[in-house]
Amino acid sequence: MSSRLAAAAAVRVADAPVIRARQAKTCLGVLREHNAAAGARLSARCAKDEQDIERAAVTDWIDLPVFIRLMEAAREELGEQDFRRASLLVMRRSLHGPLINSLWEAGSHLFGMDPASLLSWAPRAWATVYKNVGEARWDREARALVLSRLPEAAMRSTAWIETVGGAVEAVYERCRTHVSYRIDLTRDTVRLQVLDRAPAHPPDPA
Repeated sequence: MSSRLAAAAAVRVADAPVIRARQAKTCLGVLREHNAAAGARLSARCAKDEQDIERAAVTDWIDLPVFIRLMEAAREELGEQDFRRASLLVMRRSLHGPLINSLWEAGSHLFGMDPASLLSWAPRAWATVYKNVGEARWDREARALVLSRLPEAAMRSTAWIETVGGAVEAVYERCRTHVSYRIDLTRDTVRLQVLDRAPAHPPDPA
């Protein structure tokens, strides 16, 4: 390959939307534990995509379209309500895991167990998990997580958006406040609006 072609390829890779492999691996593991039968069907449907994730090192980056395909297939296998439940379970584990827990510990030390203040660090968490996948910010007054400048594939994927919604629920839950959320779409943003009511998937008893 010529140096010009190699440089162009490097730019394409550098600009591609990606998710940290550790987060994708956590998601796969929780889905299989949550519903083994659905996990087996998912593996049969998306064998190559799963292999790409499983073979990656935890510090690697996975192409976002690979993860989106898996999440859309998982949502079809589980159904909407159970997929939202599984997304919460994924983020419960992630908040205690090595990728995000250090941010949680620092934030909770600074802010206490206040979900709105902790979610103000959404840009930091976003940059830890994603690269070239737009921006995330917390609108404190409206109590909404706002995602902007997203790749088109992410904007179109309800399943992927619900994985992000699971993070909002998990932050509130860890602060002992149980909420749900509504997805509001505009031309170029996604808003995850927090709702003051118990979710359809009640948390496990303490």
